[in-house]
Amino acid sequence: MNKRTYKGIIGRLKALIGLVLMLSFVVHFNMSLVLADTPSGYDKLTSSDQISVVFKDGISTNLEVRAILPKNLIVSYTINGKTTTTTDFELVDDIVAPLKGDYTITIKLGSVTKVVVAALNISNSESLDLYLNDQIENGNIKFQLDGITLNTTETELIKYALTEDEIQKVLEGSSLSFLIEIDTDNDEINRETAGGKAIQELINGNNKASYFKLSLIKVIDGEKIYVNELTKAISITFDLPKTLLEKSSNFSILASHTLEDGTIETFELKDMDSENETYTIVTSKFCTMAFVYEDSELTSSDLVVDNSSNNTYANATNEITYNVPVTFDNKLDFHLLLAVSFISLLVVIIKFKARLN
Repeated sequence: MNKRTYKGIIGRLKALIGLVLMLSFVVHFNMSLVLADTPSGYDKLTSSDQISVVFKDGISTNLEVRAILPKNLIVSYTINGKTTTTTDFELVDDIVAPLKGDYTITIKLGSVTKVVVAALNISNSESLDLYLNDQIENGNIKFQLDGITLNTTETELIKYALTEDEIQKVLEGSSLSFLIEIDTDNDEINRETAGGKAIQELINGNNKASYFKLSLIKVIDGEKIYVNELTKAISITFDLPKTLLEKSSNFSILASHTLEDGTIETFELKDMDSENETYTIVTSKFCTMAFVYEDSELTSSDLVVDNSSNNTYANATNEITYNVPVTFDNKLDFHLLLAVSFISLLVVIIKFKARLN
């Protein structure tokens, strides 16, 4: 091999080595960019809110002391809007002891720790609230409020609306959502319902009414269930329709609720706020209602006020229930009927005495 050939080979080798080094640098640089967005050290993981933990078989209500296993968990994290599932986590505290008040485990991912509710004692309201709030924050329990403000806590609504069996289903992983809606667009339809007709009997000719339907729907695993009555009262606020505000500034609400035995209960719901454009009620019942306005003030002699309530939503109510169904437009009709009945009875007595003589 001559000297010129040898130098040519050496030159080619140097060029090849340079190319390999350049390619290695490019690959290393690109890999570093990829790893910066993935969990190689979790540098961009700074908050426990970025970590999500789901129990594969739902949360347990077993009250025994036990360890939670990694295989029962689905752990994911979110960085720059991208969510990734990982098994690269550490269970710092994996023991729960519900009867001793220990319901949580602690997970560590990178340098960030997250405390997660992993066990429940349903009879313990505080622990149940803790779990439900966690599920609400994670978006696993959803609320759709159609122009309505819920003044009561969301956890209270859940507990007042669900049966124990339904709560158990949610703990085992069933999906849950709530819809509260007010239908003010179908006045005539709502007026002709049994509840609407019961309300009409209580309104004299000088009053006017706009009928609407207040509904609460719970959706469990996609199944819609209408809730007619909660176990305890909640507080909600909604806007008064603009069309009504143009007609009056003084409103009351009459509601008509069907009991389990088929009896229709009619009552008034007083406004619990001082705003002119909104109406706040405290009630456990969802049914046909009516905005009553113009000469709609009801006297205390017509109504029975529940004075046994205190100022908490769970026990309080602003319902004022009618003593008996009213079937006359006003008291004059009643007195007239009473006078006719008395005169008829007097005529019968006179005729009977004349026959004896």
